[in-house]
Amino acid sequence: HPSYPQTARAGITVLGDADGTWRPGRKIWNQHAYSITNVNDDGTIPATADLNWATHNSFRSGDLSAVDGGGSWPDLLGRVVEVCEERCSEGVIEVWVQLGNQGVEDIEPGSTFHLSALTPDGEVPLVAEVAPTDVASGSWQEGVHLIIEGVGDLDIRDLELVVDPDDDLSECDEDNNIARWGQGVCLF
Repeated sequence: HPSYPQTARAGITVLGDADGTWRPGRKIWNQHAYSITNVNDDGTIPATADLNWATHNSFRSGDLSAVDGGGSWPDLLGRVVEVCEERCSEGVIEVWVQLGNQGVEDIEPGSTFHLSALTPDGEVPLVAEVAPTDVASGSWQEGVHLIIEGVGDLDIRDLELVVDPDDDLSECDEDNNIARWGQGVCLF
């Protein structure tokens, strides 16, 4: 670009991110039409390359698991599965939530989640929990049963589940950590 200072440089300029969250790339990239399967790690070219999208479920991206020693990122999700309102008159609700993982790395036990009531007056924290089990790649936990007391005076328009609320886990997608029940609770 003409507005950039013109200085003579030789070699390759490598860019990175300040907080170290970019995924590492494969150490070899042989051509514009690159795919993981059309060049071997030693730079040799296979006589017949496998279909990259059939083997790695990608087009021209690098292999997300081979570069950094076999690990890739998980992607923690949450969902509110069921809400029992039978004890609303006592100020008690029961909520079942599940944590899932649509990433390619398992998640160890200890992931946190928060459940809040959304009211006309704002968000009211109800529960902060730690997931009791791991969440395997491509799976959902059996579920966590929560008994929440003291909700009798709340005008609950919705419930909001936030997984990994403190961003302790490096994930594929940090923007899918919120799930809602989608309706009011104990509004009768």
